[in-house]
Amino acid sequence: EEILANRDEALNNAIAHEDDPVTMLSYRAAQAADRFDFRQADRLWKQYVAERPNDNLAFVSMINGAGVLGLHDETAEMMRQRYDSDGELTRGFANIAAQELRRPEDAEFMRELGDKSIELYGEDMTLMYQVHRLLLWSGDIDGARGLVQPIINSEVPDGNKLLVQLRQACAEQRDDAGEALAALIELDPDDETFAWLGYQIYGDDEAADRALIPLDESKDFVQLTSYLNYTSFDLSKYPNLAKRLEGQDLLDRELIPIPYRCDR
Repeated sequence: EEILANRDEALNNAIAHEDDPVTMLSYRAAQAADRFDFRQADRLWKQYVAERPNDNLAFVSMINGAGVLGLHDETAEMMRQRYDSDGELTRGFANIAAQELRRPEDAEFMRELGDKSIELYGEDMTLMYQVHRLLLWSGDIDGARGLVQPIINSEVPDGNKLLVQLRQACAEQRDDAGEALAALIELDPDDETFAWLGYQIYGDDEAADRALIPLDESKDFVQLTSYLNYTSFDLSKYPNLAKRLEGQDLLDRELIPIPYRCDR
């Protein structure tokens, strides 16, 4: 909270001393997001990017913000427009696309971006971790399988390697998925992200929900709101956060379940 308070003060000072109205939009958007006013942040980021479409960091903030609100149609359309206008697949765009595209109707677009990312940036195992997940979301289980061993052999964090193994095992409905989940939890039993993601992928929603309950009970909204970036995060399970975000219609945001979950 102290960090947020200091950042809020810094943004207030920046806004007060900024003469350029467009730059001011970016400060106000960042401040709105910090204050959990995600609807206002979305409006401001869209206004800013309309004026400065080449600001890639702002574009990412706009895409992330739309994702938080569950505006998946808008997100997909903005991604397609940017990709078509750029005429090339940059590493940065590949990364944000791999994290944000989730609609079933975008499966072909996801596969296209995933295959091209492997062709252009296949040596970047941090990106390939994201691409592996993207291919699974697109339904390309075979294509994703080809990335598993290179990622395991790389220097990406052990938790990421175990998530890749768990995702692939569940996508293939293999019996060893439980072993991958157990290894993930054992890696750091106090890591709520590993637990929430792991149980979600494994198909145990009750256990996944329980992993984040302490954050809601302690009203650690900074940490808990970060999960709004996941299309399967159900805000209704966390009453304190839901109350904090009242008036933004986030309880009604569109959820997209993980398609490669284990069948349990």
